[in-house]
Amino acid sequence: MAIKGLSDGVAFYSGGINKILNVPITPALSEVLWWPKSEWFVVNYSDGGLVGAWNSYLYFVKNNKVKNRIDISHFLSERYINLKANCDEVEELNYGVVSWTNGGGAIIISAEVPPHSSCKNMGETIFISLNINSMKLKEEIKKSQLTKAQKNT
Repeated sequence: MAIKGLSDGVAFYSGGINKILNVPITPALSEVLWWPKSEWFVVNYSDGGLVGAWNSYLYFVKNNKVKNRIDISHFLSERYINLKANCDEVEELNYGVVSWTNGGGAIIISAEVPPHSSCKNMGETIFISLNINSMKLKEEIKKSQLTKAQKNT
């Protein structure tokens, strides 16, 4: 399997299959994280340059085909997380997958109040562990614990 960034998205190649994934990608503002032993990979991206919004898509691959795509911002906005943007106008949080952990069974996600915003708490960030098999939020990780959590990979 291979993933390649193109000018119009991300291409997924596997077993002779070539599929363009619908991700608004800018090569300098996107990255792919793949756990080698896993059927999952992540695309982190920004939709509007250095001050654009950040988000991640989590993809599930089975039998050389992309079977499922999870929009991290949508997934987390439907669940309670302990971070709210305290802004003069409506601002959405930035999301990004930081790393894999627990042997590839979980990801660490950062949620951030945009640092270039009207928010009184701009730049405030929390880290969340998501079990990708059960799709349950496991815990909020303190910044001081982040290095330890990443070492559980």
